[in-house]
Amino acid sequence: MKKKLIAASAGVVASGALFFGGAPYYFGGQAEQVLADQYRLLQENGFLTVESRRYERGWFESTETLEVRLKPSLLNNAGNYLPDNLKTVLSEPVTVINHVKHGPFADGLQPAAARVESEFVYSPEAGKVLKRFFGEQAPVTLTNTIGLGGGGRLNLSVPAFDYEELSGIALNWKGLNGETSYTSGWAGFKSNYQAPLLHIKLADKGDIRMENLQIGSDTYDSPSKLAVGSSSFKLDKLSLQWQEGIDYNIKLNELVNLVTDLQIGAFINPTGTVPPSKITVSKLQFDTRMNEEGGWANTEGRFRFDSLAYGDENYGPLDIDVAAEHLEAKSLLAIKRTMAEVASKNMSEDEIQKALLHTARNEASGLFTGNPIIKVRAFDFTLPKGKIHADGQLSFNGLSKADLDDVSLMLKKPGPISNSTCPSLCLKTWPSARRVACLPSIPKTRRPVRRVWKTSTKPCA
Repeated sequence: MKKKLIAASAGVVASGALFFGGAPYYFGGQAEQVLADQYRLLQENGFLTVESRRYERGWFESTETLEVRLKPSLLNNAGNYLPDNLKTVLSEPVTVINHVKHGPFADGLQPAAARVESEFVYSPEAGKVLKRFFGEQAPVTLTNTIGLGGGGRLNLSVPAFDYEELSGIALNWKGLNGETSYTSGWAGFKSNYQAPLLHIKLADKGDIRMENLQIGSDTYDSPSKLAVGSSSFKLDKLSLQWQEGIDYNIKLNELVNLVTDLQIGAFINPTGTVPPSKITVSKLQFDTRMNEEGGWANTEGRFRFDSLAYGDENYGPLDIDVAAEHLEAKSLLAIKRTMAEVASKNMSEDEIQKALLHTARNEASGLFTGNPIIKVRAFDFTLPKGKIHADGQLSFNGLSKADLDDVSLMLKKPGPISNSTCPSLCLKTWPSARRVACLPSIPKTRRPVRRVWKTSTKPCA
């Protein structure tokens, strides 16, 4: 009996030793796969370049070392709009050292495959700039808890700071916190981030204040490998105040180039001077949603705010609700691939235009020949002297691939259904609306084009 007890005890001890000794190595392999999937996503993103990666696998701990930097093309486009300090930080490479601890209790009492703590190492030049703002605090803290099933949770935080210069420039930042939970293989993920306050004081020039920023998303892969789901952007309050007149000359092509790295040519260039004033926007919100079923995608977006105060005049609420339906999924993927390709190359405006048109007329022709529908579900805007309302839809029916070579044929096919109302003085309250210049010339066609929007009351003057 005693021998049996000793044998049983030895078996339990051996099993425990095997589990606690072998489990860390097994979960280390799982952690390595999760980080490999994460590395793949980093390579596919449009704003970061991964210059090198090294993974050192251990029994209980492993180390991943990445060197990343902002894509030069993106920095070149945004360079004229950024202060020198920020350009210094963004132009330098960053070394990310991921310290991976793996085992069934890597996250304490909560079962987990691994816990990853990221260490960010900056260049000497970038480090000096960041230290001015954050002091001895780490500018970014990032942890990754990898679950037993291959999914996990990323936790990100940027600490608060209060910075002020003798010149009167001040920056009050209350920090940023949030998390991203993801499924196995990063097939889907949900994010939620909050920033309570950002207050920028530009000496005697003006003031910028943002309160309670919230950004959320729920993204997953569709059957066609489109990134579908929903997103939400909320801002409780945004206020801008300037003490001097601001000259403006807005070039739409430069703004699009800044965001997408595409050069599309000048469409409209409003010019003028905004007198000293203040703008305050309350309860700003932008929501999007996209899904795919049977190879067809539907997408929608809604932009709104409760109120906008411009000087002594009050506007709002504003509610814009639009949708695009019956979009061929494989055509959307083709356009996405082409945009990624042209963004990574040094191409002229003509070359970019030719590449996009070639894709639209060939691999992505189904986006137009699949009878898409564009809907304006609602456009409601309250002005100091009335309200604007519009709704309707625009559908392209029966387009063929050959029609894409002739703009006049395309414009002949839409079937418009729409209504709008607008007070006659609605645009007179906006100074910039009377200073629109540089509208593109539209070539004449032999076939008449239907009017898309019909007004049920007197149109805006």
